[in-house]
Amino acid sequence: MNLDLDDLFDEADALATEDTPLPPDLPLPSNYDVATPQRLMEVRNDTINSSTSGSGDCNNGTLGASSGNINGNGKGRGWYARAPIEAGTVLLVEKPMAMIMRWEEDEAEDDAVSDDGDMSLEDDDSDAAAADANVKLSAAAKAQDANYQDEHDDDEKDDDDNPPPAAATTGGSVGTALLVMRLAEIIQLDPKLWTEGISQLYPQNESMARNLPPWVCSDNARIGLEMERCLMALSEVPELNRPATVSGSGTEGSGSTEKGMTIAEQIRLRLPLVVRYNSLSVETSPELFVHPGPTGHVALSGTALFVIASLFNHSSRPNVSRWAVGDVTFFVANRSIEAGTELCISYVEHEILCEDDGRRTAVLGMDFVDTTTDDCNSSNDENVNVDTMVEDDGKRRFDTDSEAEDDKYSDDDEVPTMPVVDAEVQQELMDMPPDERLGAIDELLAQAEGRRAPDDHAMDDGDDEGEDDGEGGGEGTPWFQCDAHQLRILQALTLDGMGQHGDALPIWEGCVDFVDKNLPPMDESGIALRVQAALCAWAMGREKVAHSYARRAMADHDKLFGGGAARFRRRYRREVELNIRPDAKKRPVRGIKVMRKLFPVAE
Repeated sequence: MNLDLDDLFDEADALATEDTPLPPDLPLPSNYDVATPQRLMEVRNDTINSSTSGSGDCNNGTLGASSGNINGNGKGRGWYARAPIEAGTVLLVEKPMAMIMRWEEDEAEDDAVSDDGDMSLEDDDSDAAAADANVKLSAAAKAQDANYQDEHDDDEKDDDDNPPPAAATTGGSVGTALLVMRLAEIIQLDPKLWTEGISQLYPQNESMARNLPPWVCSDNARIGLEMERCLMALSEVPELNRPATVSGSGTEGSGSTEKGMTIAEQIRLRLPLVVRYNSLSVETSPELFVHPGPTGHVALSGTALFVIASLFNHSSRPNVSRWAVGDVTFFVANRSIEAGTELCISYVEHEILCEDDGRRTAVLGMDFVDTTTDDCNSSNDENVNVDTMVEDDGKRRFDTDSEAEDDKYSDDDEVPTMPVVDAEVQQELMDMPPDERLGAIDELLAQAEGRRAPDDHAMDDGDDEGEDDGEGGGEGTPWFQCDAHQLRILQALTLDGMGQHGDALPIWEGCVDFVDKNLPPMDESGIALRVQAALCAWAMGREKVAHSYARRAMADHDKLFGGGAARFRRRYRREVELNIRPDAKKRPVRGIKVMRKLFPVAE
């Protein structure tokens, strides 16, 4: 990858210093060839689904549509490799049609909490209300709460052209409503954004839309009404008040369009569902340990709707990864891919992919069961009997629908259907004194690994009366594997901070091993963990071990992000400056000197 990203990084760094930045509008890399997607990929339509849904062949303008899906994998439209693709190849760089910042959603959710009780359609145990009201549950209590909702930056969309029949209204988050409103505003200004772009996305016609649960903003009725007003205002635009094209003969979506329906009415019906099924989270450098801090890029996090990228289907073994700088998002092959193979991303965080089918499906919150496959070209993750599909309860991540109150996979209230160790729990742990933190982590690890039944008091301060040694609480049901993984990272950070590098290094090594075995190749979190393992080994004076981890981190970084050692040092300079480890007498443990020693520009 030889794209010029220096200007992009400079602008993102400047924006990240603002507490409430406007949605970024950063430029595409100056040397990016916009014909890259057409050269490397083509859209194929699954003839199995299209024959039953009536959607016909894909008609996506210049995006390389094919007359049919020769693999017949049941996924509907999707991107396929035209020719063999090497690992690290940039398949697509795209800016979204619109983006909502996380701080905008947070502010709206604050308003939802401050509204009168009759303005909120959600119960008090909803995730947003609990967070905004500063209601802090312990990790153990969350594991026992069947209604516990976690905020995830998981990708939420669906390109399946044969959804199950609609059963009920689907409620969702303020973030989805805000993105719908922003899109409605830009469509008012330029109707072609709908007729020549967004209308191509799933659900592609009214028949598909009416087979899905209608979407409403259940987090906050006031914002839901504002969204409806924005959609109603579209009928005042002359270009949108004309009849929509019937039977896919034009550009306002493919397949059946109801007679007499105007384009504005079509948008009102479909746009909330388009956003619900196609929006993606956008985060700049979320894998870095500095990300949530003052020198990180958390302020640039948000939710966005892309047009070209929305045709990537989901796989539990994705061969495409994505990363962003501001609103510019890169889609990169994370392994070598044969011609004719479908190109898939994951709609959930990569840490979830190692879970069983039931848990992955619960986190997805979609209209299909996420079954394990060998690769993106094998039997389809989404091709399941609709009779076995779980009822779609909505969102499982921070940037779209955040309800889903029923446990779909277990009658046992102590079995979590979402990861437990979220950012809130991690912050609670890091606020503890180191010794106390290690004790709490040990107790939570025993519960996460199923060695101990959940304990409501695992993170209580002070009073230990009645607690056992961590082995006497009986066995419980293991939490998500990523829960134990996150706890081990906190454990290693704590030990490193106490100067116990010899105890920390094996834990860092175990965390690296977890990523290598359970996450897609070239995962960015593996790079960040190898950097920490290298710095820990360096602090111990184990230079060979440190250089080994450093070399692998730089090599994987170059495959995913490109730019060689210079780009690695640009992205990781603040990471190496973090004050994690105590100063050593004989050697520096952070800063530019360590960067030069461990991560040289030329070896």
